[in-house]
Amino acid sequence: MKKLLLSIVLFVFALSAYSQSGGPDAFGYIWRDNNHPQGPVYNWIDITTAPGAVQVSGLGDDNVVGYFPIGFQFPYYWYGASQFKIGSNGYILFGNGAISATFPHIPSTLLPNDIIAPFMCDFNFSGAGNVGECWYWSNSIDTLIVSWINVPIWIIGSPTYTGANTFQVILSKVDSSITFQYDLQQGASATTSIAIGIENISGTVGLEHSFNTYPPEAYAVKFYYPQGSTFVANDAATVYNNNPETGGLFLSKNGAQFTMNTEIKNTGNQNLSGFPVLMKVVNTANVIQVQQTLTSSALTLGQTEDLTATSTFNPNTAGTFKFQTTTQLTGDAAASNNTKTLELRVIDTTQAFQTLTYTGNTPVPATVLLGGGISWQGGNAGVGIEIKPPYYPCYIRRAEYYILANGTPSNFYSLLYDNTGPLNGIGNLLDSTYVSSGSIVIGQWNSVSFVNPIQIDSGTVYVGWMMDGDGITLGTDSVGPIGNRSYELLGNWSIFRSRETADPMIRLVISASPTAGTENLTASDVFGEFYPSPSNGKVRFNFNLPSTSDDAIFSFYDIQGKLVEMKKVVHPASHQSVSFDLSSLEAGMYSCKIITGNLEYNRKLVIAK
Repeated sequence: MKKLLLSIVLFVFALSAYSQSGGPDAFGYIWRDNNHPQGPVYNWIDITTAPGAVQVSGLGDDNVVGYFPIGFQFPYYWYGASQFKIGSNGYILFGNGAISATFPHIPSTLLPNDIIAPFMCDFNFSGAGNVGECWYWSNSIDTLIVSWINVPIWIIGSPTYTGANTFQVILSKVDSSITFQYDLQQGASATTSIAIGIENISGTVGLEHSFNTYPPEAYAVKFYYPQGSTFVANDAATVYNNNPETGGLFLSKNGAQFTMNTEIKNTGNQNLSGFPVLMKVVNTANVIQVQQTLTSSALTLGQTEDLTATSTFNPNTAGTFKFQTTTQLTGDAAASNNTKTLELRVIDTTQAFQTLTYTGNTPVPATVLLGGGISWQGGNAGVGIEIKPPYYPCYIRRAEYYILANGTPSNFYSLLYDNTGPLNGIGNLLDSTYVSSGSIVIGQWNSVSFVNPIQIDSGTVYVGWMMDGDGITLGTDSVGPIGNRSYELLGNWSIFRSRETADPMIRLVISASPTAGTENLTASDVFGEFYPSPSNGKVRFNFNLPSTSDDAIFSFYDIQGKLVEMKKVVHPASHQSVSFDLSSLEAGMYSCKIITGNLEYNRKLVIAK
């Protein structure tokens, strides 16, 4: 929900309010409109029927979706871009973040930066009956067009939107230009905040076309790339840490030492002499565990360099750590691309079970996602994560999902794949388990246990959560460090649009053997048997546990191995008898996997009706 804007601004709607040209900015961009003798001609381009056009899904209120491919390297300021994100509030950006009203003047060092804003306004794609659309199209050679169509402006009350605004931005590599076009425009009010213009990666250079002025219909503005810029941009960036995705890693406690390596790049428009590069590993309190400063080589325009520290991180303490690299170029033009952070999780492999996750134990919703978590309208979609185990072979004992809400209610699928696909991507389906809504516990981790533990001998695994209907929401964790190994499941697996700012709350529990943690649990003085058996579905079960600190999860499977019911006992007493009503199950034999803490055991029962 958006807040009421307290500032009141007056708008000029007359075409005479627009100058015919403006600029240059510090880099050399100028703009001209279609009233200028040398300006563009207004010529709306309908891309909705163009071959290969993509209708953008997931836009809502104050959010961002993407990345999407531009299809070519587009020259922008002194660097350029090959991918972009789309903001619901009428802008595209080449980095991370989202922006909401009230909007600042352009340029602004307030994050996010690296924005092209054809019509940055408080738009809203959400709400019943909202017909707002967004499309993009690229010829993959020299032209990208993004169109916002019939998008209303957010208002207080129901249906939380009004008006219809149609506009587009055109990126052309032919002359490195940026063109804004405005078709139908309807819906501004005295409280509407508007900013139109472009800004660079640091927010220190940019060119504003207009501010708090509603654009007219049948209007075009073109930003021209300078023929010869005298702007000096000394800029160095960290490209990635350890792997091209800077994807999180799991290390074994007291295992192999971790080597800090990184790739840096000259992202400016000047050749660079050697400069310091700081590499360090810190804990969650930012206490330095190891650090080393190296000096880069002299780098020409666009040149990259791999650097490897001689100092190593010794993972002798279980917990979460961060491997950070920062370029320290004097007079750097854009501090926002200097640092990369890799999440490191040190796992105590002496324990019978180990939990592999990029998140904490409680949800901290990512505000850029609808509903404070992950829930796709219409269902039949989901998210997933990639995990590289800390040792091989390992045995996956269960997958767990933190369900934040389930209003409808709906079911979900737990999916597990290996990485034998192209480029070590999604490969063979190792397991698919259907979890019914009746067994889902809200505000808790929901377990899917494998009757036969799944052995992993190499590579990574992909764990997916797929909705089976509307209304169910998976928790997200936006507290850093972020794992950078998440995906969205919309027909296929693709990079999760909020990968760098939020982790889906999914985790795996593994062990070093298929029977770890169960060998000492065969005695009946720990777990009793279900009784009576056979029964009419109403059964009892006795505990005699050594610890009462963990919940007990009872997962019931039919003879085909399908999860049919799940029950939870919160912090059971050491000696306790519990009863379950399983009368909704059909007659037959069932197995039950019981998990509490690091203890796991199987029992059988028979239901006869």
